[in-house]
Amino acid sequence: MKIQNNKRTTALVALSAIVVFALASTNILPPAMANHAGEPTTFAGAINSGGFDTYTFTVLAAQPNLHVALMTNQAAAKPVMALQVVTPAGVVIPCPVIAGAALPVAECNIAGPAAGVWKINVIAGALPNPPLQYVVSASTS
Repeated sequence: MKIQNNKRTTALVALSAIVVFALASTNILPPAMANHAGEPTTFAGAINSGGFDTYTFTVLAAQPNLHVALMTNQAAAKPVMALQVVTPAGVVIPCPVIAGAALPVAECNIAGPAAGVWKINVIAGALPNPPLQYVVSASTS
């Protein structure tokens, strides 16, 4: 794994059994198992309507690709969730929502990411059943 965790800016919460099952079936691991070779760094959280959560992580030099994905177990939240990736230079990259798929809600694939501290922003609009539990994963390849 070529990404290292930094502390998250909001409190972490436990995932529901549905999200844990879905993530296990897609090879996305809970935070306690992150940072082993070939595994993503993951952040788990819960967000209310109008919420904004930020996470930071470090990308090491010479990585060919960065993949960031947002997942949740509430399909109705999909239209009102947004994912952004912020480069070390402060450039905000909006990640598109994936239509018709249960997981992930949104994802970005970034070729040749710059080394340094990156941010992930999770943004919620008017959620149908807040708070919404979610997981964000980041990995390089």
